[in-house]
Amino acid sequence: SDLPQENTEITPGKCEFQKKTVYNANVIYPPPRATGIIDMQKSPHHENLYYLITQEGGIFVYKLENGIGKVLEYYQHDYFIDADGKTNNSGFLMLKFLEYNVPIFDTRTNYYKKENELPDRNLLALGCKNGYVIILDIAKIRTFHARFNNHIADITGLDTIETEEHKFMITHSADHVLKVNSFIENGVEVVQEIRTDINPITRLQCQKRKLIFGTEAGDLGIYRYNTEKENFFTVQEKKDIPDHRGPITMLEIFAPRKVILTFSEVDNLIKIWDYNHTLVLYLGVSESLNLLGLHFISRSGDLMFVYDEHVSVFDVNKVLRAPNSKTFFTQKSTTYFRGS
Repeated sequence: SDLPQENTEITPGKCEFQKKTVYNANVIYPPPRATGIIDMQKSPHHENLYYLITQEGGIFVYKLENGIGKVLEYYQHDYFIDADGKTNNSGFLMLKFLEYNVPIFDTRTNYYKKENELPDRNLLALGCKNGYVIILDIAKIRTFHARFNNHIADITGLDTIETEEHKFMITHSADHVLKVNSFIENGVEVVQEIRTDINPITRLQCQKRKLIFGTEAGDLGIYRYNTEKENFFTVQEKKDIPDHRGPITMLEIFAPRKVILTFSEVDNLIKIWDYNHTLVLYLGVSESLNLLGLHFISRSGDLMFVYDEHVSVFDVNKVLRAPNSKTFFTQKSTTYFRGS
């Protein structure tokens, strides 16, 4: 097989476009019933099962099987209730499956049942409007497992980092504050707060001891974890020239090849970087295509991309194996990555 081996790095290309290349992508039908998908996570517990956040603020449970997409469940945001039985009124903006258990419950009401203290790693965190983070137990999905609110504006970034010493949840909000949260008994403690007013963060993802983010100015940045108690994360030196000509609206990490994908609607470019912030290659996106989302859905390199009302899957290793080719993303009767 010419697929990458686990943790193998790639050699950065020179980005000198010398040849045309055409790649086909599999188009998935039917697409989810939504005008747009703003976030997506693969379930770590079930094969080919995905949880999608729609622009309407609800959740799709979506299964891909033999090239066919099937909606198994759809939950509107007001389907969920807190420990008092009150309906959730905050639309969802992003989601993240937790890799560890959280021994807390609804911190607003101090609801706590010892027999349910540690679910079996079935937790899904949801970033919401109005600064809330809600944690659901998939096995008992309707009732909050936990909720906390330490922001005053919409959540715009949500991910987790687990080190030998700590388990952190990273949150960022529209009021330009990044918070490093540590779980404590029946609650959450903010252990570090970083203002991002000068160059607000638009997207973020975590990978091991790194917090990788995109900004409104088009910069790709990296916060690195250190063991200093008062300053867990420090930003590494940034480049003077922006990485995109406008805000980075999508960011994805592909850990098996140690690369980062970024996209900006201003320059219509998908750029691929190594972990040292070196540009490997970039893909042009047709301006006629309304690209809504890019999400890695497998460790073998399958990239799910959402455009208009369609969902497609593409093996990104095809372009990583040909780093000197000029590659374009466009649509005709079907969907292609193609040279021009």
